[in-house]
Amino acid sequence: MSKHPNPVFVYSDRYTFVLPPGYENIHHFDGSKFQRALAVLDERSVSLEGRVIEPVEVTREELELVHDSGYLDSLTSSAVIADILEVGMLAGVPFKELDERALAPMRLATGGTIRAVREAFDAGVAVNLSGGYHHAKRANGEGFCAYSDIAVAIEIARAERGLERVMVVDLDVHQGNGVEAIYQGDVGVEVFDMYNFQIYPMGDPDARGGIRWDHPLPGGTEGPEYVERLSAHLPGAIEEFQPQLIFYNAGTDIFAGDPLGDLQVDEAHVLERDRLVIEAAVSRGVPLAMVPSGGYTDDSHRLLANALELVAGLA
Repeated sequence: MSKHPNPVFVYSDRYTFVLPPGYENIHHFDGSKFQRALAVLDERSVSLEGRVIEPVEVTREELELVHDSGYLDSLTSSAVIADILEVGMLAGVPFKELDERALAPMRLATGGTIRAVREAFDAGVAVNLSGGYHHAKRANGEGFCAYSDIAVAIEIARAERGLERVMVVDLDVHQGNGVEAIYQGDVGVEVFDMYNFQIYPMGDPDARGGIRWDHPLPGGTEGPEYVERLSAHLPGAIEEFQPQLIFYNAGTDIFAGDPLGDLQVDEAHVLERDRLVIEAAVSRGVPLAMVPSGGYTDDSHRLLANALELVAGLA
């Protein structure tokens, strides 16, 4: 990969999802943050023209590279979907409506993550504007994550390119327990995870053994301390592992004021975090695939726009 990337972005208007009428505001996640982030770029006169790729929905066969078939079959149950989305009242909503409103956008986003990984090898950096469902495990979904898009994309990349070393840099505020559980004991996929250990999933014991570079943070950690710790440990981890692909889970829920994150990282340091990870990959010629993951404030779309502008400026 060239150290002078020509980044690409994977996006569809169909990424936007909304819960059924009457349930829209129960969950904090902004289902239209992807579209809103692009609107911010337009306001800033940042053009992505010619660099946006439309994804295709992940197939059942691709999902079965990671997920148990019985689990995938269970996703025809409104009760199962409601449990994954953490909105129990949705169990009474017809499956077809939940599938159209929530699962279909997630399947499309999973296809987008697959495409971003494929593009990263030529582009240097590829961003899927949705995805990062890092809590989904092989046989169950949780934490608003039905499909492990990261793991599915990794398995396809390993099959297509014979990759021996894939590194997941998970900087969402929540421990990436799904990805870690899936790859626990698999030395070909190693995880660097920096997260608030005092919130969900509370240091998931079934998954924490899957973290090679484990950096739990206490609630209230501020931006300078966050970035200092990241800069002190991430470059060395990359040098040690020599990955052939870096997967960056760039959750904006580390942002101060996020109702689920409980860290105090300001906007400038969120962007500095993104810059640090991206430069660590680009400077070493390692392909980077990036997904936005969580973020639960009305600022999340702007924080995502900041990251997209940073990546666009690499060209």
